[in-house]
Amino acid sequence: LVITFGSLVAAGLPLVTALVGVGIGVSTITALANVLDLGSTTSILAMMIGLAVGIDYALFIVSRYRAEL
Repeated sequence: LVITFGSLVAAGLPLVTALVGVGIGVSTITALANVLDLGSTTSILAMMIGLAVGIDYALFIVSRYRAEL
C-alpha cells in the first residue's frame, strides 16, 4: 500500500478504518453471543469479512479522493 499510494498516511488510512470497523463488529458479536447461541467461527468469519470490506472501501475512497485532486 505504501508503494501504491506513495505515503504512509495514505497507506495507513485504509488499515485504521478497517480495524475500527472490525473492532465495532467483534464487540457487537460478543454482546450478541451472550444472548444468542452463535457458532465458534462466527467472530473469526466476521473479523475476516470486516477487514476485507473495510480495506476495500477505504481504498476506493482514497483512490477517488486522489482522482479528484
